[in-house]
Amino acid sequence: MRLLRLFVAALWLAALGLSAAPARAAGSINVALPIWTNRPADRLANLLNRQDCRDDAIASFNVSFLGLSGTNAAFEVWSGAGCDQAANRSNVTAVQNCVRVSPPMMGTINENVQIHFRDMVAPANTTPNDSLDQCNTTQSIGLQTRTLYVVVFDPNTQATIATATNTAWPCKYDISAPPPPSSVEALSGDESLVTTFTPPTGETNLLRYHFYCSPQGPPPTATGGTAGTDTGGTTATDAAGMPPIGGAPADVGGTASTDTTAGTGGTAGTDTTAGTGGTAGSDVTAGTAGTAGTAGTAPMTVDASCTSEGNILVPGTDPRDLKGWIDCGTVGAQGAKGGETTPVLGNDSGYAVAVATEDTVNNIGVLSGLACATPKDITGFYEAYREAGGQAGGGYCTFAPAHEGAVAGALGFLLGACALLVRRRR
Repeated sequence: MRLLRLFVAALWLAALGLSAAPARAAGSINVALPIWTNRPADRLANLLNRQDCRDDAIASFNVSFLGLSGTNAAFEVWSGAGCDQAANRSNVTAVQNCVRVSPPMMGTINENVQIHFRDMVAPANTTPNDSLDQCNTTQSIGLQTRTLYVVVFDPNTQATIATATNTAWPCKYDISAPPPPSSVEALSGDESLVTTFTPPTGETNLLRYHFYCSPQGPPPTATGGTAGTDTGGTTATDAAGMPPIGGAPADVGGTASTDTTAGTGGTAGTDTTAGTGGTAGSDVTAGTAGTAGTAGTAPMTVDASCTSEGNILVPGTDPRDLKGWIDCGTVGAQGAKGGETTPVLGNDSGYAVAVATEDTVNNIGVLSGLACATPKDITGFYEAYREAGGQAGGGYCTFAPAHEGAVAGALGFLLGACALLVRRRR
C-alpha cells in the first residue's frame, strides 16, 4: 500500500511538470501556458524567428505557488539548459548555458510574468536588457533550442527548492536569416525568367527560394575624364623682335584623359557583434571580450551590365526594406539549383531578378546578386498549328487537315498513325 501511495504521488508531480522539492520546503509551482504579444497569433507558440526578435515578442504567463508560504525562498525565470541546477545559474561555473530573463529575487507570490524573447536568446551569463542588439548575437547554424525554467531557491545558499518547466517548452528558434544563393543567372521564359544559381552551403533548415523582379535598368555609364586644353606653343622671336628663320614652332595640344568605366559597388554586409566578456565573479578572473566579426561582402552580380531600374532591387538588402519590386513566385529549396519565375512579366521587355532564401521558421534573408533577361513569346506545336489554319481540337488523334497544303502534308503522317492505332484497337 505504501508503495502504491508513493507511485501515485510521483505521477501527480510529473503531471505538474515539477521536480520534487526537499521535504524541508515542500511545495509546488504551477505555470500556465504563455500568451504571446507582438507576433502573429497563428504561429506556433514554441517556434520563433528573427522577425519575432525584431518585433520584441513578449510571452506572458501566470505563475502560482502552493505550499511555499513562510518559506525563505525567492523565484526567478531562466532560459537555457539545465537551469534548474544552481551550478548552471552561477557566473563562475564552467557550464555557461543559462541566462536570467526575469527580475532577480522575486518573492513567491502569485503573479503574471512577462518575458522578452530578445532576452531568452541573449548569450549565457549576461544581463539581458530587452535590446534589439540581442537579435544580432552570433549563433550556430539552424534551429536552436532553449528551455524556460521557473526556479524557486534559497537566496542565502542558492540551493534549488522547487522548479517548474513550462509544458510548452523547450522552445525552438532561429534568429539568423539564411544567406542568399550565389552566381545567379537568367534566361528567357514566356512572360517569365528561368534562373540558375548555386545554393548556400551549410544551411540545415532551408524551406524555399523567393524571386523578386523589376524592370531592367540602363547599364552603368562610363564617367569620362576632362579633355585636356590645348595650350598652344609661344611664337619665338629674335633679339630684334622678328620671328626666327624657319617660322614659329608648332602649337602642342594637351592630352585628353581616358574614360574610366563606372562600376556599381555592392553594399557591404554588417559586422557581427563583438563577443561579450565574462563577468568577474568572486576571486575569479573576468572573461576576455570576443573579437568583432569581419564585415560581410555584398552578393555579386555575374553580369556587370545588369541593373535594376531605379535601384528597386539592391543586392545584400532585406527585400522588406525595398519598395516597388514584383513578386515573382517561389520554388522549394529541396534539391533546387534554380527555377522559373511565375508568368507575370511582359514579353519583349528586359527584367532584373534577385533571389532570397527562406528557412523553416520563415526567416527571409537578403537579396542575391542580380540577373537580367528578356521574356519571349514561346510558340508551342499546337499554337503554331492553329496559327497555320488548323481547325481540329480535342486531342492529337482528332486533328483535321488545315486548308493550307503545307500544314496538311506535315500532319498527314500523324493522322495515318492515329487511324492505324484506332483500327488495331477494334
